[in-house]
Amino acid sequence: QALGLQRRAAEAVLAVCASHGLLTFTNGRYALTAVAEDYLLPTSPTYFGSQFDWNLAHSEIITLDRIQRAVLTDQPQAFPDGKPIFSSLEEEVASAKQFTHAMHSASMGPATAWPEKITLSDHRVLLDVGGGSGAHAIGALWQWPHLHGIIFDRLPVCEVAQEYATKYGLTNRLGTHAADMWNDPYPEADLHFYGMIFHDWPAEQCRFLTGKSFE
Repeated sequence: QALGLQRRAAEAVLAVCASHGLLTFTNGRYALTAVAEDYLLPTSPTYFGSQFDWNLAHSEIITLDRIQRAVLTDQPQAFPDGKPIFSSLEEEVASAKQFTHAMHSASMGPATAWPEKITLSDHRVLLDVGGGSGAHAIGALWQWPHLHGIIFDRLPVCEVAQEYATKYGLTNRLGTHAADMWNDPYPEADLHFYGMIFHDWPAEQCRFLTGKSFE
């Protein structure tokens, strides 16, 4: 009633959401499930909305045709016809920041889970290579209070990471290092983390990065 929705249309959408586990239906009333509260409320640390915003803004990339082409060609499909999608540096910077927010939405769920599965008590500094918003470093620092983190990424991305470090009260333990992972040396750290990196590059380039970490 508050939104002015027609009952029939609203019930159709609610039924679909309930079938996907986003809503419960009890005593004639719909309510959010725990999953929906985790991922669909902006107040949640694992809010997925920025990822949805990115998908909607780049619908030409998220298509069945591009999935098919990726499988058949074994090539990334982020850029239409292999051409850059940015017409200016300002546009590229703005898009990089938007993409970083989207990746933060996609990463915070797993970032709160994996640090519980391994022991990091013997490590002191985590280097998050191509770390984006720093979501995974944030998750690790939450779980292991003695740990410090460094986000290694391009300058516009590091600016977003600094925003999240401030948001989560981690500025004294989480810093940034603006550089190019292909051409610049890694800062000192005793633990290297790669999240959503290797699937973007051919095997030989992935071996190059792991070689840098090994050295």
